Amino acid sequence: MFLEHLMLKRTKSRVDVYMHDLKTFSGKQIYDLEDKDVLEYLIFKDTNESGRTYIHYHACPNVGNTSTRDCPDPVKCSLRHTANSMRVGIVLKLRKAFEEVGRKGPFDITTMAGDPTRSLLVQEYMTYKQMEQGLSGHKKKEAPTMSRPKMNKLMRNMDLYIRQARGIVKLRLAERRAM
Repeated sequence: MFLEHLMLKRTKSRVDVYMHDLKTFSGKQIYDLEDKDVLEYLIFKDTNESGRTYIHYHACPNVGNTSTRDCPDPVKCSLRHTANSMRVGIVLKLRKAFEEVGRKGPFDITTMAGDPTRSLLVQEYMTYKQMEQGLSGHKKKEAPTMSRPKMNKLMRNMDLYIRQARGIVKLRLAERRAM
């Protein structure tokens, strides 16, 4: 039973997983899904503690800390998804799933045609998430940027290393490896 589950899990893409979760969460089929269903699913995914980023409410005294233990409101201050990871990780995967079944273009609530992830409601929610995280003191965890002098030193050292190779063939191979 467990091995069958693992084999099935490996064959499913993230697009399939998110769409299956959305259909299960809403109780509707893919052609019956509305923008409200997608919005409710995004809110559920954001608030079910499945994210890895500590987001604090802007009035919380612990803004900027990586713990929510001492926060007065555990709902407003919790582990959440960042706006960019939600947009790239969930919304774009759902958009791809809707496009695969022919639901492309902007969503029209009157005819239920188009992609619900492209609706104004979902776009406003994603904008709200970005604004909320900006007010919360959330800091991105990115690789440190390299200054120009440091980059010039690195390039000079790479060039010296490449030039140490003797012969044209070795020089060209070393240049290819370096780039």
